[in-house]
Amino acid sequence: MKKSLRIKTLTRSLITISTFLIVVSACGGRGVKLEINSAEDSGRQLREMAETQRVDPLPARDIPEMNSDDYEAHGDALLRKGKASLAYVQYEKCLKAKPDNVRVEYKKGLCLLIAEKNDDAISQFKLVMKKDPKFDLAYEGLGRAYFQQKDYPEAEANLRKAVELNHKLWASYNYLGNIYDYKKDYEKAILEYTSAISVMPEQGFLYNNLGFSFLLAGHNQAAVDAFGKAVEKKYRENRVFNNMALAYANLGRYDDAMEAFQKAGGEAHAYNNMGCIYLEKGNYPEAVRCFERAISIEPSFYAKANDNLKKAKMLAAKQ
Repeated sequence: MKKSLRIKTLTRSLITISTFLIVVSACGGRGVKLEINSAEDSGRQLREMAETQRVDPLPARDIPEMNSDDYEAHGDALLRKGKASLAYVQYEKCLKAKPDNVRVEYKKGLCLLIAEKNDDAISQFKLVMKKDPKFDLAYEGLGRAYFQQKDYPEAEANLRKAVELNHKLWASYNYLGNIYDYKKDYEKAILEYTSAISVMPEQGFLYNNLGFSFLLAGHNQAAVDAFGKAVEKKYRENRVFNNMALAYANLGRYDDAMEAFQKAGGEAHAYNNMGCIYLEKGNYPEAVRCFERAISIEPSFYAKANDNLKKAKMLAAKQ
C-alpha cells in the first residue's frame, strides 16, 4: 500500500527527536547527564496573524460542506501547530466520512504519541499494522511509543522492523542510536547515527548525537569532528560546545576546551567547568586557580563553585 508524500512530510515536521548531551555539572554529580529534548513546530506567526486580522464569518448558507479530505487537511494543519487533541478530532471526522482510511488511522496514533498517551498510541499503531502489515511508519510510531515508556527491547524491535521496510526512515535510526547509547553500546550507536546522517545529512543535531557516542566510546578526535559538523550545520546549542569542550579536554587541548566552554555559557561558566576537568585529572592547583577565577568573575556564579574550590584546596594540600 502506497502512503502519500504528505504523510511523510507531516511526520518529519512533527517527530519528537531524542538527543543526548553531556554537561559538566559543577563537579557535584556524576559528571555525565543524559537528557532528552523535543523539537516543536511553532505556529506563532499564524497566531499573530489571526490576532491582527479580523475576518468576518461567511453567512451560514455560503459555508461549503467539508469532505473527508478537508477534515484531514485541517487535522494536518493543527498537528503541525502542536495541537494534537484538536487534530485528533478532525481525523475522527475524516474517518466518519471515509472509514478504513489507514493513513488517517496512523495520524490518530501520531496525535496520541505526541500527547504522550502511549498505551492508546500503541493500540492505535497496532490497529494500523493489522490493516496494513507493511505500513513502515506505524512500526516507527510503535517504536517511539515504547521508547517513551522506556521499554527499550520493544522499541528496538519495532524500530528495526521500520527500517527493514523503509531504509530511508532516518528518525528510526536516530532512536535506535539513542537506545544503544542507553545500553552503553556506543559502537552500535555510532552505526545508527551514521545511517541517519546518510539519509538526512543536513540535520545538525544528528552530528551532536554521533559526537556524543564517539566521546563515550573514547574516539575523542572523531567526537570533535562530529561536534564541529553539527555547528557547521547551524546546530549551535550550548550542549554542542560543552560536549566539544570535553572531547578537547580528553585530547589534552585545554585552550580549545576553554574556548568551547566559553561559547557554551560565558567566561565564569568556562573557568568553573575547566576547574572540574582539572579536578578530575588530579591537577588540583590548576583546579583551584580556575575555581577562584570563576568566583572572581561572577561572585554569585554557582553556589557549588565554592564547594568545588574547598574540595580542590583540600586535595591540593594532601598532594
